[in-house]
Amino acid sequence: MVQASSHSPWAPRGLPGPRSKRRSRVGTATVAYGNACGARLDLATALIRASKFAAAVAIAAEVREAAEQLQSPSLLARADELVRQARGRIAVDEPWRPLTAREFDVARLISEGLTNAEIAEELGIAPKTASSHVEHILAKLGASRRAEIATWAASVDRSAVRH
Repeated sequence: MVQASSHSPWAPRGLPGPRSKRRSRVGTATVAYGNACGARLDLATALIRASKFAAAVAIAAEVREAAEQLQSPSLLARADELVRQARGRIAVDEPWRPLTAREFDVARLISEGLTNAEIAEELGIAPKTASSHVEHILAKLGASRRAEIATWAASVDRSAVRH
């Protein structure tokens, strides 16, 4: 079991001395919460390495709020550093998310009523590749029919799409 000590970076401040039962219980809970926050920052670091910057910023911001409540300068500093690392790298969200640009091209052609063979010819790809794109689109959108893909593609803001 983790015990709170004055050496822990997440030791609570302003509580009675180390021999107090209250300090022991609250301190143990605080250290465990601080450790959980540290683990969340590890996750944010991994997300940055995976180029998932927006998700990393969201997690680091949540941990920053908790670190303020814990009055933990080490957690605050680490959360701030991760936010700085990721914030400048966040790309503007493409309007066709969660699809790739190529999958959106296929979805757009589906909305125009083209078959897989026609899509393949239009994009200069193999029919099997077009079919794979359609399957991936269905999975990503949680759709079961091409009509659902067409409806979704028609709803995407065309002014934001650069074609």
